[in-house]
Amino acid sequence: MKIPLIGSSNPAFSTAVSEQQSMNCYVETIQTPAPESKNKAVLRGRPGIHLFKDLTTIDAGATPVRGIWSGAGRCFVAAGTKFFEINSSGALVGGVSTIANDGNPVDIIPNGNQLFIVSGGTSYYNNGAGVTAITLPGLSGVVNIAGANVTWVSGDTFDIGLLGQVMTIGGVGQTVTSVINPNFVTVTPGAAPALLGWTGTPIMNAGRGAFLDGYYIVNRPSSAQFNISGLRDGSSWSQLDFGIKEGYPDALKGVWSEPPLLYLLGSETLEVWRNTGNASFPLERVDGGFARVGLAAIWSCVSIAGKLHMLAGGTYGQTIAVRMDGATPVPVSTPAVAEAFNAAPSLAASGTSFSYVDRGHWFWVINFGASSKAWVYDATESALQGQPVWHQRAAWNGATLGSYVPWFHTFIPEWGPKHIVGDAASGKLYEMNSDFFDDDSSDIRYVRALPYVYIEGKRVIHHRIEFELETGTAATPPVVTLDWSDDRGQTFGTGAGVGTTRTLGPGVTATYSTRYWCVGLGSSRGRIYRITITGQGRLALIDAVLDATVCKS
Repeated sequence: MKIPLIGSSNPAFSTAVSEQQSMNCYVETIQTPAPESKNKAVLRGRPGIHLFKDLTTIDAGATPVRGIWSGAGRCFVAAGTKFFEINSSGALVGGVSTIANDGNPVDIIPNGNQLFIVSGGTSYYNNGAGVTAITLPGLSGVVNIAGANVTWVSGDTFDIGLLGQVMTIGGVGQTVTSVINPNFVTVTPGAAPALLGWTGTPIMNAGRGAFLDGYYIVNRPSSAQFNISGLRDGSSWSQLDFGIKEGYPDALKGVWSEPPLLYLLGSETLEVWRNTGNASFPLERVDGGFARVGLAAIWSCVSIAGKLHMLAGGTYGQTIAVRMDGATPVPVSTPAVAEAFNAAPSLAASGTSFSYVDRGHWFWVINFGASSKAWVYDATESALQGQPVWHQRAAWNGATLGSYVPWFHTFIPEWGPKHIVGDAASGKLYEMNSDFFDDDSSDIRYVRALPYVYIEGKRVIHHRIEFELETGTAATPPVVTLDWSDDRGQTFGTGAGVGTTRTLGPGVTATYSTRYWCVGLGSSRGRIYRITITGQGRLALIDAVLDATVCKS
């Protein structure tokens, strides 16, 4: 009998229900299959990567990669404390600039004439002459200082960009340690109580950046405020050109542009704004543009088919993946996938994303901290199946599966074309390509845990199982192994209730339809088979057939 080989990663909360896994392989439905097709779908191997450029050979401080942007055949990278342009051979173009580094990703956003950069909480612009930090017009007035507390009396109020900057109060420099509100800040070391004049130049500090209808937009840290630039001028900013997320008093965690809409993403709620052309301030909230869902992971936002996708959270419970239809969040993670996101208290919040299109699939790749595997949403396959379809990705180091290498991505048509990806753990850029079947000369390990073989609780004698795979194109045949669990997915390969790992193969090199089989498999009342393929060749998992006898009880 055929058993279902093709499927996605969807581990249930209880392995006694389901333990399905697709590691480093994804489902592709064969649309309008011919009657003689062996299956309606196939599992394809994920793209491999080859080293494109080690950025530390340009500058020792260019590590790790924190962001990539490309346009019109040009490519700019942010790595460590460095920002620069490279050409199609990976060579430096122009000079190297220094940017702030807080260990988080970097926003790099074009407006047609400039690049706007948000890095380490600081905003920069690049008009072709290098990176320049953005300062706001100088402020002055009279304050009442009493120790570390500074209260506004007259003149300009305090801007959040004074945080960490030096205010000159009565001729003495004082470092601003907090901006509580426009009328109150704290400083160190402070001074004796007095009414004194003050001056200061705030920076345009920011959480994230966006671009909409000619304006750059940033959310200001620890506040509900967002500022906009001058029209098509990332160097021109004013303290007076700001708006306030007003529907609920949570702070902004990010901004995101999905033209014609601007999303103001708070920790608990979001608002949708758009450009109305108002002369005093061009952006206004859309009628009904409010949702009680917040941004759980600041760097999880991506655009897929004109829709914002993000990891969402708030006061209602744990993190889920959603697609925003206007102001309406539509879940795209299954309960099982969402449970995996929330496996550790800080795991979901670390989600860092990119989206890309390859071989007709639109993917959303979400990487997490530490050694966690990436989760990947296939928007194309999900639309075909009418349900969320996910798989996982990881790197194989010869002993264990660890963190997936690509964290940042850009696609450059003029370079071949090429998908260029960056490693968040080093200064290396790689070319990612579905015609690469290795990770920079290292094997890729593919794992597929099948659905249960379960027939009404009856004992099933397993005589022989056969898998049909495409494993050609490799100089060395892959290693194909089979193990299984008879204890409801708790253990595989060794221990009570499981079968010994069997090596199937090696297969035949340069053949494109190879059968792997195993006999003498014992019996079980409920079994999960798991096939693992390790190697450097094209992979397609096509079909699985089990020869079994069902007992009467």
